[in-house]
Amino acid sequence: MNKVCILLFLPLLLCGQPQDVPLVMYAAGKIDYEGGASGKSIPVYTGIYLTGQGRLSLGEDASLEAISGDQFVRLTSPGRYPLSDLFAEEARETGFIDRFINFVRRGLEQSGTAEDLERAYQENQGNAQGNINGLGDAGLSGLLPFGGTLFPLPTTFTWPGDNAATSYRIRVVDSLTEAVVLTATTRDTSLLLDLSGLYLQDNHRYYWEVFPNAAPSSRPSRLGAQAPAVAGTRIYFTYRDRDRSQVLAPVTGLPMYRGTASEAQRRLLEAMALEEADYLYAADRAYRDGLAEEPNNPIIRRAYAAFLSRWNQRSLARNLIRTR
Repeated sequence: MNKVCILLFLPLLLCGQPQDVPLVMYAAGKIDYEGGASGKSIPVYTGIYLTGQGRLSLGEDASLEAISGDQFVRLTSPGRYPLSDLFAEEARETGFIDRFINFVRRGLEQSGTAEDLERAYQENQGNAQGNINGLGDAGLSGLLPFGGTLFPLPTTFTWPGDNAATSYRIRVVDSLTEAVVLTATTRDTSLLLDLSGLYLQDNHRYYWEVFPNAAPSSRPSRLGAQAPAVAGTRIYFTYRDRDRSQVLAPVTGLPMYRGTASEAQRRLLEAMALEEADYLYAADRAYRDGLAEEPNNPIIRRAYAAFLSRWNQRSLARNLIRTR
C-alpha cells in the first residue's frame, strides 16, 4: 500500500498565499518526474522545482520530500504520483511551511552568483556589522561570533591569525559602561568561553575584540585592521539568559521536523528560526552541522552562503558557492 503523508499547518500570518511551484527538499533513490513543463522524463534530486502538472515516479527504496504553499509531502513507497493529487491547487492561508519555502527560495536567489551574494549583503547592510577599513569586501571574515544574540552556553570566539603575534588578548566589554567583563590571553586563534559563568546581564549589549601581542619592539594593533584604532573591529552582541530549546520549540514540535528523513533539513529549519530570533552564532552552527550531515545538499549549502553574505561574511559565502 502506497504511503503518502501530507501535513498541513495552521496559519501563522494573515496575508495572501500565491500558488507555489513545489520544491524538492530531499530525494533518495531512483525518482523521475514525467510529463512536467519540459514534457520529458527528468531525474529528480534535492533542490529541483517540479514545474507543470507532471507525475512523480518512485523506484524501489526511493523516498521524496517536497514543499509547496503550506504543505509538506513525503513519499516513501514505489509508484506513480500525479502532482495534482499531492498538492491542492486552491490558494492556502500562509503558515510555517510557506515561511520556510520563502526562506529557502530567498537563499537560492541570493546565492546564485557572487553578484547575488553582494546584493544580499547590501540589502541587509543596515543590520549587519560593517566592514573593517582596509579589508574591502572581506568584511568580518574569520571573526565569530559576528554579532546577534548569544545563549548562556559555551561559545567559541574565533579570529584570524597574525603572523607577527606571539599571543592574543581577547576582551569582553560592557558596551554601555565600558567596564571590562573579561580579559584573557591565549596563543591560539580561538577561545572557548562559557558565557553562563561570566555574570552577563540578560538582554544587555556587549562587545568583544582581540589584540595581537607581538614582539616588544612591535606596536600592537587591533586584529583584522591595518592601523591600531580602526572603527569596526569591535563586534557587538546581545546576551540573553534563555534556553536554546525555548527558541526552537515552535519548530521542533512540527510534524515536518519530526517526520523528515533529512537531518540537514532539520538543521535548516532550526537555522531559519534562530536567524529570525537574531541568534546568529547558533544559526551558523546549525548550518555547519547540516552541511556536515549532507555535504552535497545544494539547498543547505546555498542557504548557508546566503546567510553568511547577509551578515557580512562574504568571503566565506563566495567560497561555498565556488565549491558546490
